[in-house]
Amino acid sequence: MFVCICNAVSDRDIRAHAESGVSTLDELRLRTGCSDCCGQCADEAEEILQATLAARLTGGSTGHPTQDLPSAPRESEPKRPVLPVMSPQPA
Repeated sequence: MFVCICNAVSDRDIRAHAESGVSTLDELRLRTGCSDCCGQCADEAEEILQATLAARLTGGSTGHPTQDLPSAPRESEPKRPVLPVMSPQPA
């Protein structure tokens, strides 16, 4: 499901970024553009991000029955690369 309509960011994208090390909404925004336009998706994106991080730490489920099922890639969703977290360079 698309969470950020403005930048076509799906819940799967958010989970993939959380699995790759993104831990804040600011990091997610930098990598995907999620919530950088109208901001209506910020709460939902944060909820998905935090649930994924919590599940990752505990080895448990995200709490959403369909989100815990293995999913096949959908042709209708754009494929976005998962980029590594980069530390700011000192000035």
